[in-house]
Amino acid sequence: MATSDSLIQVKNLKKHYHRGAIKALDGVTADINKGDVMVVIGPSGSGKSTFLRSLNLLEEPTDGEIIFNGVDITKKKYVDASGRKVKLDIDSLRQKMGMVFQHFNLFPHMNVTQNLMLAPVELKKATKEEAKERAIHMLKKVGMDDKAEAYPEQLSGGQKQRVGIARALATNPALLLADESTSALDPETTHEVLALLKRVNRELGVTVVVITHEMDVVSSIADRVAVMESGRVVEQGNVYDVFSNPQTDVAKLFVATTVKLAPTGKEAAELRANHKGYLINVEIVEGNQELGKVLSYLGARNVRFNIVGGGIETLQGKAYGTLTLELLGEITSIDAAVAELKTVARVQEVR
Repeated sequence: MATSDSLIQVKNLKKHYHRGAIKALDGVTADINKGDVMVVIGPSGSGKSTFLRSLNLLEEPTDGEIIFNGVDITKKKYVDASGRKVKLDIDSLRQKMGMVFQHFNLFPHMNVTQNLMLAPVELKKATKEEAKERAIHMLKKVGMDDKAEAYPEQLSGGQKQRVGIARALATNPALLLADESTSALDPETTHEVLALLKRVNRELGVTVVVITHEMDVVSSIADRVAVMESGRVVEQGNVYDVFSNPQTDVAKLFVATTVKLAPTGKEAAELRANHKGYLINVEIVEGNQELGKVLSYLGARNVRFNIVGGGIETLQGKAYGTLTLELLGEITSIDAAVAELKTVARVQEVR
């Protein structure tokens, strides 16, 4: 649902190829709020990159609306504030949307400063002096001012991506689009680049949309998340709300890559075979402050417990996950303990 904080509202967006035989986007609806880091996650082929490239019209949608700052940019013309019908200026639009590419896309025959100067000079008609001043400023912002005269071949992958981020910021955009911007980097460099994107978001107030298939990216920087599958957004919202209580199989699959979910099927059967006590799953979410207290009561009720499975992760400084407990003791004591646990947490018997 669109709000006054929305920078972009996407409504029923479609992108079809081969006369509709391939539906890369099949009715995407999503809101991107001003100042947020929005991460779009989903398996390969889910439509993530097509969605991102549609936002700045690198992919022309087949149908639907993309409302950016109150203007539907899918239309060739729009009515401006004075009531006049004017032609959409694609170049002007793209100046407000910087893009960070997976494989950097730096011009090899230009040094770092020249790469950053290109868009301001060609698109914003800035003078070379103005563009160079802006380039040096942005290179300092990303910690690359000591490489201002270096050429791309002289840079590491992480350095190239820092330059790519600086270049995307050179036109002073309101929105930064990052397409799998860390997938070609090692884990340490990935962490550094994600920290930089978050800092750019906080310090410059730039809204950031990140496309990824890596759950670590979500947990590192996301404010909100959209989960895509088969060309549709199947879940979206605050990142903690979505991943502490995933509703779709695809969201559950991504959560399971970072924290172990409640056992089912064969895994649950093996737990029951290997443990003779009463097995329960206890959901851990923010607000379970009383859980530790209740667990301490188990001993007072002569109920022993072992943690036999599960895991806990942290998002936005809040815990979520599932613990599988084996309870041992008299059945009446166990029933009383489980009833008390249910007052502060979601509890299910392992079946």
